[in-house]
Amino acid sequence: MATDEILVERRDALAIVTLNAPGRLNAITASMGEALDSALADAGADPDVRAILITGSGRGFCAGASMDRLEEVMEGPQQLSRSGAQVFDAFSDAPPQYRTRYTAPLAIPKTVIAAVNGACAGAGLMLALACDIRIASTEARFIASFARMGLVAESSSAFLLGRIAGHGFASDMLLSARRVDAAEAHARGLVTRLLDAEGFTEAAIDQAVAIAGETSPRSTRAIKRQLQHAMSNSLTASLDMAQDYVNASLGWPDLSEGVRAFREKRAPLFPDAPRD
Repeated sequence: MATDEILVERRDALAIVTLNAPGRLNAITASMGEALDSALADAGADPDVRAILITGSGRGFCAGASMDRLEEVMEGPQQLSRSGAQVFDAFSDAPPQYRTRYTAPLAIPKTVIAAVNGACAGAGLMLALACDIRIASTEARFIASFARMGLVAESSSAFLLGRIAGHGFASDMLLSARRVDAAEAHARGLVTRLLDAEGFTEAAIDQAVAIAGETSPRSTRAIKRQLQHAMSNSLTASLDMAQDYVNASLGWPDLSEGVRAFREKRAPLFPDAPRD
């Protein structure tokens, strides 16, 4: 679905998806959400794209759902569904619960990076939590405003926030609905890379381009599955899964290329990952 509120551009093997409604801090409307779904689905299924970066224009990353959207949902809450959206069915190897708007980064078998340039609240926080890597500007701020709005912790927010930043911090953030600045978010592990506000977007893109260009798509896909599996399984189950993947990876062309590139002191040229 085409709209100027979601912009997509390519930088080498990186797809950059920009939420582009700066006048409302990129708060998501129904039409903007559908466009975001399409942009993520297309980039995730494109064999020439090896990583995706999501960011916002202006002063915000995403201030959550727009008030108009909340009122629409209040009038017809039966429209909300636990099942996966059809637009994400290309990622059928992921559980259907992952194949929804704010969990789609979990379903996409590529590295998905949130470049949080400013306000990140509500649905914006859910989207960032579902990404594999969170890079933040020193001017970023994070708000789980559900309790203040009379809502609950939606989607995967309680699960992922607790596992990423710890149960105590998740309880504090979700129950108080307080604002968390970039420095605290970094100290708590909510974001792992903190960059200066000046030149933030280009610096984040440069880091994402390097990730897209220098990592194996097969390895990325497998590691994402390992990380997700580890969140809800035992160490012994994770060790078994890791051993299975190691055995398989010894026959991958990616390993041969990685070794050659290391010996030749050059960037690796990995083949595309096969579709399951």
